[in-house]
Amino acid sequence: MHPIIPITAAPSHKPEPLPTPVETLAQIDRAHARYPKCKLCGQRVRRLDQYGLCSKVSQPHEDYRATHCRGGRPHRWEPSGYCQDCGIREPLDPDDELLPTEGA
Repeated sequence: MHPIIPITAAPSHKPEPLPTPVETLAQIDRAHARYPKCKLCGQRVRRLDQYGLCSKVSQPHEDYRATHCRGGRPHRWEPSGYCQDCGIREPLDPDDELLPTEGA
């Protein structure tokens, strides 16, 4: 036969109170405070791209990348059509004639 084990009451201890959402959010904000901010939208991220932006591909972010050199400086176009800083060619205007017209 098996011995009978008496059932005793559970120890009387109060569980730890859960942190309130405000406390939790404040703790997260403190942890993220060291992360850099996107120049355009202000989102905190672990790493920025070469333009100083987050990884979003929204239209404003794409426009910023198209109009600025790496490092975030606006392009400075030379009369030759190249940027003085990064050396890329200025985008062609879609309305420009690329080929000679007929009869020219």
